[in-house]
Amino acid sequence: MLSFIQHHIYIILFYLILGVIILIFRKHFDVESGFILLWRTKLGINLMNKLSKKSRALVKLFGYSGIGFGFAGMLFVLYSLIKSAFTIFTKNNSTQSLSLVLPGTNIPGIGVLSFSYWIIILFVIAVVHEFSHGVVARAHKIRVKNSGLVLFGPIIGAFVEPSEKQLTKADPVVQYSVFSAGPFSNILLAGLAILLMNLLFIPAFSSVSQSSGVYFSSIEKNMPAYNASIKPNVVYTYVNNVSINNSDKFLQFMMRTRPNETLVFKDINNKTYTLKTVENPDNKALGFIGVVGINTKLTPKPGRKESFKVLNWIINLLKFLGVLSLGIGLFNLLPLGIVDGGRMLKAFLDDSFKDKKKSTKIWAVVSTLTLALILFDLIMPLLVKLL
Repeated sequence: MLSFIQHHIYIILFYLILGVIILIFRKHFDVESGFILLWRTKLGINLMNKLSKKSRALVKLFGYSGIGFGFAGMLFVLYSLIKSAFTIFTKNNSTQSLSLVLPGTNIPGIGVLSFSYWIIILFVIAVVHEFSHGVVARAHKIRVKNSGLVLFGPIIGAFVEPSEKQLTKADPVVQYSVFSAGPFSNILLAGLAILLMNLLFIPAFSSVSQSSGVYFSSIEKNMPAYNASIKPNVVYTYVNNVSINNSDKFLQFMMRTRPNETLVFKDINNKTYTLKTVENPDNKALGFIGVVGINTKLTPKPGRKESFKVLNWIINLLKFLGVLSLGIGLFNLLPLGIVDGGRMLKAFLDDSFKDKKKSTKIWAVVSTLTLALILFDLIMPLLVKLL
């Protein structure tokens, strides 16, 4: 218990402080559906009005551009949920396709999401998403009544509240553009983060960093590396006195090894580990030691320690921002209840059937099935692991 508290101290303190703020300012919060807390404000509305007036045509074009993406994204995420559920059901797979985006979440290929990254990224994604909804609504002269903070259990976000009366009376294409604007802006934000990282910050980082060895994300049990006590996330610099200061050199070395060959690894502290290779399951002519996720350890060049730290922090922030903005944008396109995809589907069904009762019934069925898929994809992998 103490270890858990120490590991999650920042998020525990954050939610304790948030709880105190809610208690103190409870009169400012409205409760929706029994568990959703809304703090309605007027923040950002004046800026939405100004931007929509100055660039009305451009903002409308932005909104219209997101419609095709919105419906395509809706089909994609729904297909992904169905495929994941089918894989879990037929192959008894314990790999989760969905998870809550909270501090401490390990994102494959990126790393563990820290509290500082989480709070910054959550704020940026929420502001960009909701501001896009608001500015597109205002471009079509739909009044934005409120903006503010929303608390959905442990999930924190922002919202804008266009006039529901004006929005439902608007042309369906206008409704689609307003609803898709938020997820579309998240996808563009993800693209911008990736471009900035690759075109600007990674080249700058390369100029202040150097390769100093390799480390492994995980070690397969009962394989040579495991039996030799080689550990994940420990930096190794030599194999058989051959420098392996980056992942390419290590892979090139392993391509020359054969089964039953003795290898002596040396770590960054000059400690040695001796093992004997086995047959590679994919190519019996090659040696195999059972390491997964080969990464290059980068360290600062002499005199560039501070630049190294700053640029490394920015690059990791952009990585998480790109992945989470993409994921949150796509998740919001699910045909589920009041999220953007659900609203788009409802507007489409209302326009297609004219009979509001029939369209509402279909919408409710699709929303329920989507929710069931989400719960299945979240819960079943955990049950598979337990069983």
